[in-house]
Amino acid sequence: MDCNNTGYKGRCGVYEVFPLSAIIRDQILDRASTAAIKKQIQSLTTPGVKVTVEVLGSAPPVTCGVDNPVAKALRAAYSEAFGRDTALIRVGGSIPVSIDFQEAVGAPLVISGIGEADAAAHSPNERLSVDQYHRGIEAIIRFICKLGE
Repeated sequence: MDCNNTGYKGRCGVYEVFPLSAIIRDQILDRASTAAIKKQIQSLTTPGVKVTVEVLGSAPPVTCGVDNPVAKALRAAYSEAFGRDTALIRVGGSIPVSIDFQEAVGAPLVISGIGEADAAAHSPNERLSVDQYHRGIEAIIRFICKLGE
């Protein structure tokens, strides 16, 4: 993928090219048709700008419950490591195997990260502060300990 010759090449995902609007995010999670998603993207396009939407692959969306003991342990571990309550947000990503794990294992699925909001994930200038990295390690250690309680 080449995004306006800015140098971005590699993984493809709508969320990596432009920020997802709540409407598109919900369409994806609700498994809307490709045509409906394309129509919504076109409606957001600046007049005079040509946008081409091409589906290169797909996987079913997965959502993670937040009220099970595993998710509660993860939230508590992050709160302790980072010194504030965790925020529950719906975000897109491309981990196609996650739904396979969820269906095969039958256990609660949790997906988390330690990236900061402005970390520019998967871009040429992706970054992560050392403090965030160390707190992330602490959070995972606390999470594993909480699973044993």
